[in-house]
Amino acid sequence: MALATVTFFGDSISSYGVPKTLYSYLISVSVNQALSSRDKIVKIVPISEGAPKPVRELPFIIKNSDWKKAIFEAFGVLEGMDGLKGLKNHKSIMEMEKKPALTAALAV
Repeated sequence: MALATVTFFGDSISSYGVPKTLYSYLISVSVNQALSSRDKIVKIVPISEGAPKPVRELPFIIKNSDWKKAIFEAFGVLEGMDGLKGLKNHKSIMEMEKKPALTAALAV
């Protein structure tokens, strides 16, 4: 599993120094174990109030991909949205451990 966040923001700022337009999203990517380990399930969730919702509100599958390519595909979906075009953005990506620590501890 991998997680990413992306925040879109405009040039104008409030008197507090915060961009007046500020939309954040959480992206999760997991393996589609039912069909193929090469297929990835991608979910994009708005995490800031008023953020435009993606056309694909339900999770979608990206076939024959790795987690990085799947995250960048999700970034592309967001960057192509009408309400986000022209805004600057900041992206952050985190890859989760392949083997949870609890499972490793139980194996001992």
